[in-house]
Amino acid sequence: MERPITPQFRITSFIISFDRVFEADYFFEGESHNYIEMVYCDSGTFEVTRDEKICLLNEGDLLFHAPMEFHCNRTDPHVTPRVVQLSFRHEGEMPPLLHEGVFPLNADEKETFFRIFRMADRYITDEKSDPLLGQEAAEQLSGFILSLCRKKKTEERLSNTTGALAYQKVIRTMHEDAWYNFTLEDFAKKTYLSVSYIKSLFKRYAGVSPKTYYNTIRMNEAARMLSSGMSVIEAAEKLNFSSPNYLTALFKKHFGMTPSQYKKQGV
Repeated sequence: MERPITPQFRITSFIISFDRVFEADYFFEGESHNYIEMVYCDSGTFEVTRDEKICLLNEGDLLFHAPMEFHCNRTDPHVTPRVVQLSFRHEGEMPPLLHEGVFPLNADEKETFFRIFRMADRYITDEKSDPLLGQEAAEQLSGFILSLCRKKKTEERLSNTTGALAYQKVIRTMHEDAWYNFTLEDFAKKTYLSVSYIKSLFKRYAGVSPKTYYNTIRMNEAARMLSSGMSVIEAAEKLNFSSPNYLTALFKKHFGMTPSQYKKQGV
């Protein structure tokens, strides 16, 4: 039985595409952005951090990073996986299923995915390509994603090592306490972990410092507030910043624009 999905979901533009074989022991430092990123493991295996979850992608697994989701990649010291990535903007609500686990693709779905990817990749990389090519790729990929959400179930590929579970605990605590401008020492006390251990977890799973990660959470929360109509003064107050100017400085550093520019663009 088909499950209901969000019919208004539609891809509006493509941003980045690549198809490459990662070297062994490769690590991509974490980032977040305001568009969807789809990642397909065509061969081998590799580890993906998505917010607090540590996922292990196997051959044939397709994963989606939601807008503003923090993520990074790591390969095993003895594995060189082939990874295909395509990033895009959309309008309408992102189908909830994309927030969950991974989609294991069968042979027909893999063939369809690569056909659409090659079309989108040609449109992105060739400045002289016909705009109709991009439109066709967007329509086909939108349909492919909605078809996956109707017909398939996602599967969990979560790491349950001691480190992964401890990292998950810290990240969840940071999200719960995004309003309070806590220090690393505060999080160490709340999670019953040492400061040095938390730092080692973030080096292993995020590639950024705990402070940088926490600021990312707080900036994303500030962006959500601004999008809902709050002023900079109100957002700074809610998030316990010392002043609106300090929030503005961090916001510009994180997003590359001031809060007022962000509101004008309606991001």
